[in-house]
This record gives sequence, C-alpha cells and structure tokens, in this order.
Amino acid sequence: MKAKNMTRPFIKFLRDVYEDRPVIGAEVGVLHGVNAEYILRTLNIERLYLVDNDVKRAKFLKEEHGEKVILLNGWSPGIASKVTEPLDFVYIDAIHEYEPVLEDCRGWYPKLKRDGFLGGHDYFDRFPGLMRGVQEFASEVGKTIMSGVWDWWLVTEEQSIRYSSQ
Repeated sequence: MKAKNMTRPFIKFLRDVYEDRPVIGAEVGVLHGVNAEYILRTLNIERLYLVDNDVKRAKFLKEEHGEKVILLNGWSPGIASKVTEPLDFVYIDAIHEYEPVLEDCRGWYPKLKRDGFLGGHDYFDRFPGLMRGVQEFASEVGKTIMSGVWDWWLVTEEQSIRYSSQ
C-alpha cells in the first residue's frame, strides 16, 4: 500500500507542531496500514505503535521500518496497558460508534505526554456516534475540538488560538 496523495489534517498539524523532532505515537485501528505509512513518511517517528485486532495486514510496515514499528494485536483500549512509555500523539480510527470511541479516548488519553495530542479520523455526520463520543470526551477533559477534512484532534484553548491563527 502506498500513501502517495494522502492528506490527513491531524498528521499535518502534528508535523507543524513537532517539526522535525522525533516523536512516539500510536495508531489505533490500522486496517491495511495506509495511514500508518503516511504517518511514518510525514513525521520523524522514533516509535509507532500500531494497534488492531488483525495487525498482520500491516506487517509490511514492520518489515520496511523495523524497530520503529511495534505491532500490538488486540482490542483497544485494553491493549493500551501494554504501552508503557509516554506518547506524543494517538490517532484513533477504530470502531466508529459512541461507546468504543469514548472508551478509546479514555483508555489512550492517559498515555499521552502532558503536551501530547489525541486525534482521529472520520469526524463527520455519517458517524454521529463517533462525533458524540469525541465531543463528550473533549468536555470531560476540558479540551477544544479542532477538525478538518474528516480528522479531529483535541487541544487546549491556548493551543486552539495559537494553531488556528497559523
């Protein structure tokens, strides 16, 4: 799979924030690994945890990127406990329903560094449960939702002002 012409606003946002600094992240819901490949090509990845109940579909990324890629086979958010280092970002693109999204947000958010970012994909009307879960979680943690072309990510009010003016 090649992520040639792909654009994901959350990943571009991370690129703007972190520039070329090494980052550690996770993608929850990998499918065929196209977005993970885009992440690996766009950010300076020190380590990327790929979480899915069928990660063998993304095995080619482990073969291509070696130790940078860690495949975690299982259901999220339970698998989050296997990640023991703090993360710069988590990208959620798994089950697009209210409860699973809310559980993923609650399970992965504590894994972030103090200034880390939680985001994901498919934030639009076709997935009202996903949107509701993200909105509820954002309210729980006092964060603002930023979005663009189906991606969403959570920021502080200060970050919202700073990054929306760029």
